[in-house]
Amino acid sequence: MTLELRTDARSDYATGIVQLHKEYYVDQWGFGDAFVERITEHVASFIDRFDAGKDLMLTAHQGDALVGSLIMDVSGDPSKGAYLRWFIVSERVRGAGLGAHMMQFAMDWCAQKNYDYRTLSTYGGLKAARSLYDRHGFKLVSETRTDPWNAGVGEQILEWRGHPKDSDAA
Repeated sequence: MTLELRTDARSDYATGIVQLHKEYYVDQWGFGDAFVERITEHVASFIDRFDAGKDLMLTAHQGDALVGSLIMDVSGDPSKGAYLRWFIVSERVRGAGLGAHMMQFAMDWCAQKNYDYRTLSTYGGLKAARSLYDRHGFKLVSETRTDPWNAGVGEQILEWRGHPKDSDAA
């Protein structure tokens, strides 16, 4: 079955985005119900204030199933620049290059919008995701041992600084 990327911000995608995060972070990392509640609240808030002129909501679909998401949130907190959020790919399609394709789409979109400051936060131990971020020019700027989910992971903050004309992929 083929994969389809969509850039429309629909409220019915929120459930799928939350479910993907639950399956990965709760089921595999033990993050817990508070994590699901926070993701649910934050994704819904983003969709409510989504600005098509500033923000990107990229989702991947396999048939009727949402199998990936990547948000570039610009309208939320200007100090974070183009803030990469809720980037996840379903286990059933992981390893097929979808994450790399979505990341390149988002980086190209940022370049077209002249967003030359991009940030993201992630958790220590997510080696595949971190490798993808590194390949696209993100650099680690801070790391804490703070573990709000009691899952044995600390938070990492990464940023990308450059000029839109620069190559995004390493």
